This record gives sequence, structure tokens and C-alpha cells, in this order.
Amino acid sequence: MIELTTLSACKPHDEVFSLFRQDASIPDEHRDAVLRMHLKSAMIAIQEVANRSLLKSILRLTVSEREDNDPVRLYQSPETILSVTDGHGNAIGYTMQGPWLTPDLYTPTVIVSYETAVDEGALDALASAVSRYAVALYDHEDISVLNSIKASCV
Repeated sequence: MIELTTLSACKPHDEVFSLFRQDASIPDEHRDAVLRMHLKSAMIAIQEVANRSLLKSILRLTVSEREDNDPVRLYQSPETILSVTDGHGNAIGYTMQGPWLTPDLYTPTVIVSYETAVDEGALDALASAVSRYAVALYDHEDISVLNSIKASCV
């Protein structure tokens, strides 16, 4: 079983926010805090389905019920490994090859905490979807609308 959790994510850069605000045609600066919140939520949602990092984030990947010591794939542009532990919290060694992490020893559960790097190309490629998703959040659209936008990013 695989579980990917976002532990934290940086706020979107001001340039990204300005472009979103312009694209969304929302001139009222009094709603910037709400808009920033929706933009961050949209970027997190889209990066999860697109598997491309739009925000510098700290993620925790838990892989349980492992039957062998096959490599574990890290998602969303891993940059820095913060910790690798077994299911009991004991640190374990590892080797990396691209996005693949191989524990030095077999354990049925591997928990990896890591930082991601922003994929600038993904920011450009997914900007429209992020903007549509953030506007849909702002407009309190139905979950089916949000899911449709996410589906366009796969």
C-alpha cells in the first residue's frame, strides 16, 4: 500500500499569484488572502495528479506491505531526502537512482520524508489548469467540476 502525504508546502511566488489574479479577472485586492489560499490548494491538488512539483513541498511517502526490497519511487521532483525509516521509526540507509530509493535492508514498511524542487516547466504547462481549479474553488463549484479539471492533467 502506498500513501503520499503533503506535510507542508510553500506559498506560491508573488509572480504566480499576480498572473493568476490577472487571469481570473478578480481586481478586488481585499480578497487576496482568500485567493492565495485557493491558489495554494489548487497547486497542491494539481501537482498530486500530474506528479510534477508546482510548489516546494515536504512530502511523506509510506510504502507498506512490501514483499521484497524493490526500489521505492518518489513522486513530484524529489530534491532532498530528510529521513528514511522503517515502520517503527528506526532510521535505515538507502541509495538513490533518479526518483528511485532502494533501502539498504528489507523492511515491510518504508517511510520516506523528502523535499521537492519546483518544476518550472510544469508551472508553465499546468498554469491554466491551476487557474481554473483555483477559480472553481473560489466560486464554490461542485466536486465534479474540480475532478474534471484534475482529470485534464493526467
